[in-house]
Amino acid sequence: MMSNHLIRTCLFAPINRGQKRQEHLETKLASRSDVQLFYSGTQLDEADRDVFLQLVYEARKQALGEPVRISEARLLSALGKTRGGKDYDWLRDTIRRLHRATIVVEHDQYRIGTRRRPECGLHLIDRYDRDSDGAYCFTLDPRILTLFSRHEYSFIDWNIRLRLRTNIGKWLQPLVASSSNTIHRYSLNDLKEWMSYQGRERDFITALKSGLADLEREYVVLSPTVAKKGNGQIIVSWTRPPSKTKNGIRPSQAYLSAMPGQLSKDELLAIARQDLGPNADLPSVEKWAGELKGRLRNRGKQTTG
Repeated sequence: MMSNHLIRTCLFAPINRGQKRQEHLETKLASRSDVQLFYSGTQLDEADRDVFLQLVYEARKQALGEPVRISEARLLSALGKTRGGKDYDWLRDTIRRLHRATIVVEHDQYRIGTRRRPECGLHLIDRYDRDSDGAYCFTLDPRILTLFSRHEYSFIDWNIRLRLRTNIGKWLQPLVASSSNTIHRYSLNDLKEWMSYQGRERDFITALKSGLADLEREYVVLSPTVAKKGNGQIIVSWTRPPSKTKNGIRPSQAYLSAMPGQLSKDELLAIARQDLGPNADLPSVEKWAGELKGRLRNRGKQTTG
């Protein structure tokens, strides 16, 4: 689960491994007009977001401000890491970055911290300690709950997130989840600014298309396009597929009725996985994908017959 006000900013950016991280001091981050967010700390990436999301998940059963204990090994396992020596080093660096990361939020309805006293801002990890057994004991600032008020939050499918192959795909996943609209449209310039992308526009478009293809494989978006309009503005759009209709129709039924034609093996597997749920085993998913392929083939024969 993630606050929509953090999703629609470059607080977490899809920077590539090895890319130099920027250092910020009360930097105003790009965001929507209804919220201003000021950040101090080292630039955060999508892997940092993964750790933050997992810590928020681990703290869900505790009262905010109360300490939460989790072993390094269990945390790395939840993140899909191998638990090798480099992974432990990476996790310790990430925890330090999230502890140093401080935000001041000015929203139309509330404020967290103040620019006059940035030391009173909200740390993404309020306090933490690592004991001799290799376990973290951390607390989250109770003020973080304000970011989730007024139903301004989105649920992130963790199993899909672990399967995503691109950083831009990971950045876009929460953005897709943050809007219930069927058709999503954003200007290329807004997305470039929100992702804090520093490269050339044509390189960004190439990377963006790869990220959208990543999401399409997992049935997170349908029919993504990057197109120049008559006014010269480049618009990025996609369709958000239904997870389930009011009549109980499965995603595959909605998808196959709306999107006739050939589907790749990866597309069929992604749709089957959405039908059966995240706990389904691979043989069951593959069997259902084969069933969907047969139905699609039969429908094609009926259409041409």
